[in-house]
Amino acid sequence: MGGAPLNAALPANPFLGWMLASAGMPKGKHGSLTIISDTCVFWSWMMCMRILYIDDDEQFLNAAERCLRDAGGFDVDFAVSSADALLKLQKKRYDAIISEHALPAIDGIGVLQATRLAGKCAPFVVFTSAGAGDVSVEALNAGADYYLVKGEDPVAQVVALAGFVRRLVAKTMVCCPQDPCQSVLQMVLDSSDDPMVFFGLDRVIVWANRSSFRLRGTDVGHSVGRHCYEVLWGRDGPCEQCRIPEVISSGRSVSTEVTHEDGRSYLITTCPVTDQEGGICGFVEKGTDITAVRKSQEVARQEREKYNQLFQSANDMIYLHALLPDGIPGQILEANDAASLRMGYSREEFLRMSISDLNDPLLDENLVSLVSKIGGKGRFIFEWRHVTKGGDRVPVEVSVNIFRMGGMPVALSIVRDITERKGAERALLVREQEYRDLVENIDEVIFRLDLKGNFTYISPAVTKLVGGAGYSPSGMIGKNFIEFIYPADRDMLVGHFQERLSGITTKSTFRLLTNTGTVRWVLESSRPIREDGMVVGVQGVFLDITDLKMMDVALKKANKKLNILSSITRHDILNQITSMNLYLDLIEDNGGDSEMWKNFFGAAKGIMANLERIITFTRDYEDLGVNEPEWQDVGAIVRRESGSFAGVIPVTNTVDGLEVYADGMLGKVFANLIGNSVMHGGTVHAVMVSFEERGDGVCIVVADDGVGIPADMKERIFSKGVGKNTGLGLFLSREILDLTGLSICETGVPDGGARFEIMVPEGKFRYVSGG
Repeated sequence: MGGAPLNAALPANPFLGWMLASAGMPKGKHGSLTIISDTCVFWSWMMCMRILYIDDDEQFLNAAERCLRDAGGFDVDFAVSSADALLKLQKKRYDAIISEHALPAIDGIGVLQATRLAGKCAPFVVFTSAGAGDVSVEALNAGADYYLVKGEDPVAQVVALAGFVRRLVAKTMVCCPQDPCQSVLQMVLDSSDDPMVFFGLDRVIVWANRSSFRLRGTDVGHSVGRHCYEVLWGRDGPCEQCRIPEVISSGRSVSTEVTHEDGRSYLITTCPVTDQEGGICGFVEKGTDITAVRKSQEVARQEREKYNQLFQSANDMIYLHALLPDGIPGQILEANDAASLRMGYSREEFLRMSISDLNDPLLDENLVSLVSKIGGKGRFIFEWRHVTKGGDRVPVEVSVNIFRMGGMPVALSIVRDITERKGAERALLVREQEYRDLVENIDEVIFRLDLKGNFTYISPAVTKLVGGAGYSPSGMIGKNFIEFIYPADRDMLVGHFQERLSGITTKSTFRLLTNTGTVRWVLESSRPIREDGMVVGVQGVFLDITDLKMMDVALKKANKKLNILSSITRHDILNQITSMNLYLDLIEDNGGDSEMWKNFFGAAKGIMANLERIITFTRDYEDLGVNEPEWQDVGAIVRRESGSFAGVIPVTNTVDGLEVYADGMLGKVFANLIGNSVMHGGTVHAVMVSFEERGDGVCIVVADDGVGIPADMKERIFSKGVGKNTGLGLFLSREILDLTGLSICETGVPDGGARFEIMVPEGKFRYVSGG
């Protein structure tokens, strides 16, 4: 509270109005209660207690006057006789009466009795002389509130009496108000929840309302006459935050906030009270409990701090800005740290800017239509472009929410930098275009089926696949793939489709029907589509291999004709060789005995034998790769081929239980290897066939204990024409194995026996029962 000091002489004192308003009572024209016409009555007991002092001892009277005035808060009226006193009591109202007992004419007890008979209940204190014990009893019986025996130190007695009188007056104000005005005021002020206290310059409490006593848990009698800091705050001396010195120096009221020992907060307003001469004669303090306010403020502060942390810690830029009447974004009211970091402006610079200052000028023509959309919805999300302080253009996504703050429309804009997203979108568009160009221009048809086998996508190449016979991607979407399959191949394709759904990835060759009824051969490769671990369809590609199929058919026909031709030719040559051998036998039986003749004859026989082996090789080579590879039991093949050498050389076979995926002429390989040991191994006692695992594959070993292979011949022996006789056996063996990815090499030690190793890679061997 501020303003001029209070003046007790004013008929309508502003402080009275303030006190009454604080207590919740209605105020009149001048701030006082409308039912009160003269506030001097109030101040007489509130601010300066009016005391009637009766004594015919002028020395004691003068000392008492001086002490009471110095104590402050007392307006003392003196009478030197009982008659003078009774006359004053008829004309004036007094808050307390102090009387000497030994008065001429009517003594002090007589004055007391007259006062009580007049209906006045003001406190009455009787002074007695030493030794007048009966007088004190008589005074109390007559209704005196207190008696005091005069001693040697009258000044000390009066000082003590001042505090006691204050307590008596306060009790009387509460228990026995002397007029209706005082009663109403006391009731009003006591009804206030705010503590209100009046005290003198010495900080001694003169009056206080009930709330101030409840604050300390005391009563009026215990509080009045004691120091304010002692009663209200439980201290032995003035409070550190006491503002009385400041009030005295400034002459104005001062407010301060204090915390009571119970933890509650109070706003204490100290107001000076002046006497008729304008001097400060005391103080009024009003305490307003602001605990709830402070708690609310603390909650609000914490909420502000929380929201400020959210505001400042956000990764996105956030602006609070005004809106112009036409809806155009206006002055920036607040901006977070992320905005400063990204845009390059300080908070102070932002607060001098408008949101429009951030807009890319190239987008100004779009601003009006955008504003109309935002204004129509109140909230809107759109993409825009801002320009940083350094001139960089930043693509942003803006989320705007319009609301009213302080009665004015404002907008909260959350702005996200989408530079990376825009870059990713551009890159995605480029990749999508590249993918589209690839898909739409390759010869292979890319397709996708759902779980029912219906097309969900098929690339434009399908038009070329059927030779422009009327199929288009749009005409196939939603249709089942079986509709386009040649009838004889449908069961096979249905089975393959179920395999794909079960997770198996394979290839299929089938016939596709065109819209004109013609047939196209296609090679298809597909796999299941999985989403979240679940198969949701099939996707793959297929290629038109009709031309390849036709070439394959033509090639097979040509090979068939060549096979017929070569078999006829070979048959004729073999017949001729047979005839030649008969004639050579006749010549041998009837020829000469010369050594030269025998040599010539042996050479001719050798030539014919080689010629027969060459013709046999052509037959074997003709069959190479004609039939599809198949799984073959290696142990059974070795037993079959080694049977041709029974009685010639023993063969140890330990490859039972092993199967390999190879050409049907695999047996020819083992026959050649065993035959080589017999024909070229020298003194060979046995041939061993075994296998061992190596890494991810299997190695089949064919070894003997003969003379072995020279080091410089280990690789050359597999070349065509190298070796003894025709040099075709090992060449043919390598060709047979190579058809399915198998390989062969010789790893034996010269003079230590030959050792041929056949390497079978993973996927080309398996174990069967007994392996």
